[in-house]
Amino acid sequence: LGAVVLLGSAAASARGALPMPSYADVPDLVAIGVLGIYFGQLFLLLALKHVTVVNASVVASLQPVCTMGFAHALGLEPIRLATRAGRWRVC
Repeated sequence: LGAVVLLGSAAASARGALPMPSYADVPDLVAIGVLGIYFGQLFLLLALKHVTVVNASVVASLQPVCTMGFAHALGLEPIRLATRAGRWRVC
């Protein structure tokens, strides 16, 4: 459902031709979707057998923070004061 909303908003805001991934990128995108979404949710549900629901919800809500931390550790995401301030702004 989220992909439909994102693609619809991208199509509405695109001027001219809608940028689409090349056919060479499709296997990578499918693999990312299967591994990242399907197996991530599968492991979360399997982990619920071993931890409480509260702990699982804390881990799930910290996933974006951990992703940003790993990206910074790998040198893919520079973290500056402006970056952190933008992430903290909730308004």
